Amino acid sequence: MGTSIQKRSWIKVWAFLFLTGVPGLAQAQLSLTSLGNSAQTTVLANALSSTLVIRTLEPATDLGRFGGGFGIAAGAVIPTSLTTLAGITAAPIIPGGNPYVSLFAPFGISADFSYIPPITISSVTFNSVGANLRWAFTRLFPDVLPISMAVQATFTSGGFSNVQPFSGGTLTIGVNDLIFGGSLIVSKQLLFFEPYVAAGFLNQSTTLTATTAGTAAVLLAYQGTANPQIERVSAIGFDFRAGFQIKAFVFILGAEYENSWGNHGLNARIGVKI
Repeated sequence: MGTSIQKRSWIKVWAFLFLTGVPGLAQAQLSLTSLGNSAQTTVLANALSSTLVIRTLEPATDLGRFGGGFGIAAGAVIPTSLTTLAGITAAPIIPGGNPYVSLFAPFGISADFSYIPPITISSVTFNSVGANLRWAFTRLFPDVLPISMAVQATFTSGGFSNVQPFSGGTLTIGVNDLIFGGSLIVSKQLLFFEPYVAAGFLNQSTTLTATTAGTAAVLLAYQGTANPQIERVSAIGFDFRAGFQIKAFVFILGAEYENSWGNHGLNARIGVKI
């Protein structure tokens, strides 16, 4: 009984991804028998974290003055690491994205903020909040180097929950993800076009809970099985990004390739910067 609930727990984790447009995972037959398998849990958590982390596609060059901007970043992650799990022979495509607001200040300081309030899609409730803080330190000596460089700290917190009928009661799945990291960004402004590369690290801490109520909870208590069942994992991974920004008057377009925790991603953004 406990094993069945645990197996269904993981199925519902990925049901969230089905509901957000991931048909490739819908055919996957995951042979996961325990939330306690931390290696498999970490692979899944890394893939989910790759889709949740805040993205704004900002190069190293800042405005050099007080200003602001806003826009939308969207993309897709191809978590090739999932092919190491039983039942998944091809990496699916997992969409992601976030709105953002940017603030700029003198001395090369800027910040981005993103917030997605709780949104329910087919009984799954999702939310996230994130922020980036950058310092374009080459702003202090603009004539020394022919390129712009910046350091960036990033933070994202997000998750989802779902309640479903199960064994005469209910099963509630909760996933909470905390991501932080840092990177060095290098870019070169060429009129309206600015290519950039960035490298750093990301650290994810993910908690998965499976809570039963009603008849299912009584059966688990009778068997001496923990309720809720909780699994916590964390992992540090390399983060690499390469992309470009096109600025025409106040309008911004951008595209980016990203590799985080070994998962490939393509992102794009459209926005305004004033």
